[in-house]
Amino acid sequence: MSPTNEQIIATLANKNEELQNFIETLNHTLGRVQVNSTQVVSDLEEEFDTVYSILDEMKESMTNTIKQETVRKSHELQNQLTQSTNALESAEELLEFANNALHIADEGEFTKAAKQIKDRVTMAPAFRLTMKPKATDNMTHLMVDFSQERQLLQGLKFLPAFNFGFDSTSSHLNLKVEDRSVEWDPQGGKGVDSKVKGKENKGRSGTPSPKRTSVTRSPAPRGARDRFTGESYTVLGDTSIESGQHYWEVKPQKDCKSYSVGLAYRNLGKFDQLGKTNTTWCIHVNNWLQNSFAAKHNNKAKNLDVPVPDSIGVYCDFDRGQLSFYNAENKQLLHTFKVRFTQPVVPAFMVWCGGLTLSTGLQIPSAVRSFQKTENGLGGSNSSISQQDPSVACDICFYDKLPSVDSSLMP
Repeated sequence: MSPTNEQIIATLANKNEELQNFIETLNHTLGRVQVNSTQVVSDLEEEFDTVYSILDEMKESMTNTIKQETVRKSHELQNQLTQSTNALESAEELLEFANNALHIADEGEFTKAAKQIKDRVTMAPAFRLTMKPKATDNMTHLMVDFSQERQLLQGLKFLPAFNFGFDSTSSHLNLKVEDRSVEWDPQGGKGVDSKVKGKENKGRSGTPSPKRTSVTRSPAPRGARDRFTGESYTVLGDTSIESGQHYWEVKPQKDCKSYSVGLAYRNLGKFDQLGKTNTTWCIHVNNWLQNSFAAKHNNKAKNLDVPVPDSIGVYCDFDRGQLSFYNAENKQLLHTFKVRFTQPVVPAFMVWCGGLTLSTGLQIPSAVRSFQKTENGLGGSNSSISQQDPSVACDICFYDKLPSVDSSLMP
């Protein structure tokens, strides 16, 4: 049955509207590229100006030190030069007096002159001065050698930062994963589900397989995509964090029903959900049936009394054991976990009925750096959920009686 003209027109109209919306998106993105580029250049100049000012201050300080040393040495040498010049003049006068005394014929006068010469020689400055300069011309102790610092500076890579993608080889079958995006796909595991069920039923004499293991196996083309199954709609990052400070951002689709963003140890169980174990830390957004925004860890939650941001910034300081979440737009702090990590961690994500877009390779925003310095100086945030499990040590416990996670809020 061929489509009617009305259907063709409707299809074309929808496509035209789709293209118009896409063009508007491209124009908006193009404009934002220019705006963001200008802002980045401005931030870059500000950062380098700060470095330049520090170097200028160091240069001025070292220059003043050299000038002070020059003045000190010059003063000592000038005084010594003046004393030596005066001594030379006195010695020349005494020498002339002694030469004239040699021509005195009268014995009494000669004896008197000889005594004067002896007394004057005894008191002569020339014989009381040291012949060693009080200061040397050596200034090498004030010379600088920045060759090692130059090599270190040239070896620094300012722009490249923590860069990772989604690990598509081990995500849940119902997640459609690309390098920087993940989207819920309700059809992702259905074909596999029926095949697995059939094999299990046949091999177990009609005994039905458990519901939660219905997608634990996958056909050969899908490789190892049985890492997370059941209701653990999880995907991990493909790069571990073992040290240092890192920052990335996550933007959910506007109609996303439920998602979580956080960290986990790589040995997370295949049925484990983020925030429900002592090896996962996350903030969870639920827009399904009942709206909620909470920080979760070890099956405990703390409701966050702030608006859900359009984009979430994640800051991890592995060495300090700090995981903080920010509003990526205005850099408002949403929540901080204080943890003593006992093994490398990976970025972790859960998404149901929607999608997430990942932005990595980002420098830590200056506002976040400043806030973290202030927070660390004050001894940490007072908005943290801390775990009691001895295998995952924690510095501070602020909440002793936290409500259990309401499973009804989970898909």
